[in-house]
Amino acid sequence: MVDADAEALFAIYGDPLVMKYTDEEPFPTLSTVGIMLKSVRALLVAGQSLEWAIILRGSGDVIGTCGLHSFDLTNGVAEVGCLLKRAEWGKGFMADALALLTRFAADVLKLKRLIADVAPQNQQAQRLFHKLGYRRAASIDAAIQSVEVMVDERLGEYMDNPIIGPLARQMKEKYRGAIIERAATARMEGEVNGE
Repeated sequence: MVDADAEALFAIYGDPLVMKYTDEEPFPTLSTVGIMLKSVRALLVAGQSLEWAIILRGSGDVIGTCGLHSFDLTNGVAEVGCLLKRAEWGKGFMADALALLTRFAADVLKLKRLIADVAPQNQQAQRLFHKLGYRRAASIDAAIQSVEVMVDERLGEYMDNPIIGPLARQMKEKYRGAIIERAATARMEGEVNGE
């Protein structure tokens, strides 16, 4: 994505319906796109994110974005993010873009699994990711148990300490609350097999 794409990107990121199921508000002004592009470049340089524009073949118009972020290279995992201009919904463009992204993730980055956080109300995105082979991740109870075990393993010896114990229990409850809050988002996972 380049600065010349700003107006096309604003048509996407400034659209309340496109942004409805994201954790961000629609961009209020065109200048917000410039701030985003600076961030995208900084994250690219830092190796924390890869973001691409989706270009309509023939016209060269920018109709969407897709990218990879939150890399866990030890386990070969990354998160997928994507947005598509409303006028292009239902035409198969995002499925094509995500198929290319998945191929890149497998062949170039050697990732094994991709994760997408999809709002349960966003049925169109749920169907798309399901069609692409993504399946619901572990249950909320398993996620809570996993966090509690992690906190217990790391802080367990301090639980009975009169000073640190209350803080450790508070931390455990905070993480539990955060997981429950995120349960409103359906985490879907897809294996990257490079085929």
